[in-house]
Amino acid sequence: MKQHITPITYCVIDISLFLFFAFGNWGHMNYHEQLQMFSNTWSYIAGLLKYAGGVNDIFARWLTQWYFNHWIGSIIASFVCTLFAFCIAKTKKHNPIIAVSSALLLLGLQFIHKDQMMAGATAMLFVGIFILIENRLTAQKLQQPSDSIRRIILSIILSIIAGPYAALIFVICTIRKWYEIIPPFLVMIVYKIFVYYQAPLIAHFMGTEYFRYVTQFVWEPFGIGGFIILINYSDRIKWSKFIQWGLSLIVICYTIYNIYDKRDEELILKFDKLARFHKWEQIIELSEKHSKKYKMIVMYTNLALVHTERIGNELFKHNQFGVEGLIPNYDKGVDINLVSSEIFYHLGMINSAERCAFECQEAIPDDQKSVRAIKRLAQCNIIKEDYDVARRYLAMLKETYTYRRWALQAEEYINANQTNGVMEWATIRARMPKNDNFYTVQQYDKVLMMLVKEAESFKYAYDYLLSYVLLKKDVDQFMEIFRPQRYTKGIPRYYNEAYLYYVGSKNPEALNNISQMDRQLLSRMQEFIKILKANNNDPRIDNYKDLYLWYIANR
Repeated sequence: MKQHITPITYCVIDISLFLFFAFGNWGHMNYHEQLQMFSNTWSYIAGLLKYAGGVNDIFARWLTQWYFNHWIGSIIASFVCTLFAFCIAKTKKHNPIIAVSSALLLLGLQFIHKDQMMAGATAMLFVGIFILIENRLTAQKLQQPSDSIRRIILSIILSIIAGPYAALIFVICTIRKWYEIIPPFLVMIVYKIFVYYQAPLIAHFMGTEYFRYVTQFVWEPFGIGGFIILINYSDRIKWSKFIQWGLSLIVICYTIYNIYDKRDEELILKFDKLARFHKWEQIIELSEKHSKKYKMIVMYTNLALVHTERIGNELFKHNQFGVEGLIPNYDKGVDINLVSSEIFYHLGMINSAERCAFECQEAIPDDQKSVRAIKRLAQCNIIKEDYDVARRYLAMLKETYTYRRWALQAEEYINANQTNGVMEWATIRARMPKNDNFYTVQQYDKVLMMLVKEAESFKYAYDYLLSYVLLKKDVDQFMEIFRPQRYTKGIPRYYNEAYLYYVGSKNPEALNNISQMDRQLLSRMQEFIKILKANNNDPRIDNYKDLYLWYIANR
């Protein structure tokens, strides 16, 4: 029968998926790479082989480590989806709608969700390959009394490679005798009793990391399995074409819904990626384009404003969530600790940055080691000159493919006692307070004051301190620490507004000699106060959202 879909069509599918990953979904992929560290050690490999499906885990994690590179990660992800589409569609004479919906299914269920892992996608890919192998052998009329033995052997191999659940899907799609369904369950029992009995039974059954929460039941893997089974049995059902098209339409709609539903989550991860590579201007541009603001986005935006020396002029042009928009409260979660570590690191509060990096790693639900956290722990200990501890973390990074070069270079600097030759480390080391202890949220204004006193030239700390006090709505404390002479190029807008507000309320006559620009700002502030006193629900109030006074009145 003539094929309905050509190799060129598969290339189009692959290129389309590549473009999606490269320009639309990279944040989620980058997130997986950061919270996972593939190590080239036997102990790491042996730990994965304790589960049925460990081979697939090794393969998937090896692929995931390359997500650190924008283009390589996109190529890998799109290729896996396209190859799965090819395997499933080939069983139906390269039906185009089956090819498209298969690729989108793996896209929708494995890559859009932040906490779903690459291993689930590669496990389903193995299922498709094994079904294709069995169908090819059947098509060559190799049926004989040993058919069942062949299928049993294939299911056992697949159970060991990708897990009993993957093998069960294969068996249901190719079964001829009832007893062919038993081997996957036997493999699960053998691993549970003899190999690693401490793991939950569901972990041995799934046999792979479909989801970061390993003991939590999730329906997505069963959705993929059900799709594969229905497609393989669609020829035996009346109106099979309508069933195929209907099922594929559901998959396409589900994928589109997921892309739409996860757009905010992807946006946050884009901010995280830009901060990781110190793209401060791009962070501000991205923040200005999106009206929705989440706490993590605000924290990254404020960090970027400090780095670009724009925070005094633009702080309240962005939505704020109080002082947590600058320095977050302690939290046990993964994401918030990533941001906190970044903020403390750039402020020079290295012990706090190290603590947050460690907490981030320990909070990962599947007990993974985070390559990003390990790198940050190494950086913190290098800056503190705790080189013995730093070498332990560098030793872990040297066992990876993607961070080995960085670790070797860092080790060379340590051995040559030239860590001050790295500008980033030397700069942050100069910012460190002499007594870098752990602090509570209530103490951060005191800590920032200490940073300002110990490093007079450290403008980041001073801007953070002034902004922190403004976000607390403590204008009196602001006036105690505000030094206009530090700003030789002009007082930033919001610091000036707080100054005018304080002076105007305490001694209005002192404002007689202010500049014309300050008079315009003062006039606008007075208009806002007048409207607010007359009617605090007046719609004209929204025209003054860029004022610090609006923040005081509405937050």
